[in-house]
Amino acid sequence: IAAFLIFVFNRLQITSKQKALIQRQTQITQIQKNELEIKNKNIIESMEAAKEIQYIIFPSETELQTIFKNYFMLFKPIDNLSGDFLWIRQIEEKVIIIVGDCTGHGVPASLLTLFTNEFLNKIILQKQTTSASQILEEVNIEIYNYLKRKLTSQKSINEGMDIGICIVDKLTNTLSYAGSKIDLYAVNTNNELKIAESYKIELGKQQRLTNITEQTFLLNEINGFYLTTDGLKDQLNYHSNIIKFGLNGFENFIKNNNQLSFHEQKSNLENIYTQVTTTEKQIDDILVFGFKL
Repeated sequence: IAAFLIFVFNRLQITSKQKALIQRQTQITQIQKNELEIKNKNIIESMEAAKEIQYIIFPSETELQTIFKNYFMLFKPIDNLSGDFLWIRQIEEKVIIIVGDCTGHGVPASLLTLFTNEFLNKIILQKQTTSASQILEEVNIEIYNYLKRKLTSQKSINEGMDIGICIVDKLTNTLSYAGSKIDLYAVNTNNELKIAESYKIELGKQQRLTNITEQTFLLNEINGFYLTTDGLKDQLNYHSNIIKFGLNGFENFIKNNNQLSFHEQKSNLENIYTQVTTTEKQIDDILVFGFKL
């Protein structure tokens, strides 16, 4: 009986110690969980604040309605922060419309969009540069110098930018375009699709651009212009999507929808986006801007 009581007493002590240890571990786990929740909350709040700061680049609905007769914008970032942006300013009788796509997405790409916004403010607003080809050249120099400062012998940075630049001159009733890896799509009054091709190298990859072409359209001959980053086109060509939409999915969309209102075009493009991201994950930021002046 004495031996049994001693055994029971020892077991109770061990059990008590184990229970105390479990309680301490539970308390530590709860503290860590609380700390993690606070950190996650702070990160989410910081990301939301950063998102608001980044989206200042984008024009407001009021600005868009003031400048354009008709327009639509489809913007689907893959994360809270995006490498795609839309920059629009009106300087006297000229309207500058720029769609850009910084390499990658998320935080790194969003930081480059903020730098690019400052580059554009400097080149266009301060220096009053309103030539599409000249803006393209100067933005390339700014991004090249920016990336060069970031490079070290230990690590190379795969960054750059695609851009499409449109300059609308209300006095001459024309639109001039120059771009790098973002083409301009234009549908004329005969419902023919014209594509103004861009420079085929990302900005920032070389110090100087050569053989830049600037193309001009008469506004009264065009029913609609379209600029898109590569996110939508890549999504349409992603795995099973290519079977339905083909290699020229975006061009086919324009041909089939350009006679509709821009509101209806956006709705149809939203439906296409839903289709292509239902079975396949979204792989990049998506930005499409269609407009008429």
